[in-house]
Amino acid sequence: MKEPHSDYEKLGLAKPRKARIEIHYFGKDNNPRHLKSKIKEVISTDKKEQYIVLENNVRIRTDRIIAIENRVGPAYDDFVTYSLISINSGGLE
Repeated sequence: MKEPHSDYEKLGLAKPRKARIEIHYFGKDNNPRHLKSKIKEVISTDKKEQYIVLENNVRIRTDRIIAIENRVGPAYDDFVTYSLISINSGGLE
């Protein structure tokens, strides 16, 4: 399989999108979040962390993305675990 060349390809996106896309991710409080927005850019920090920056300047760490444009993200397995724990403890909050 061909190695992705750009940060957008690593996220499963062929190139930057002008349209709003659907993003599911874990917020800073570790709870699942969902929004639709345009991605302005993908940036990397000195700490080797990578973020997508949205049109309203919200930054989402890429390793916390559950799904983006109906594609599984890096945090999908964490979401499955979160869901199972929530169901076993009496339901999602």
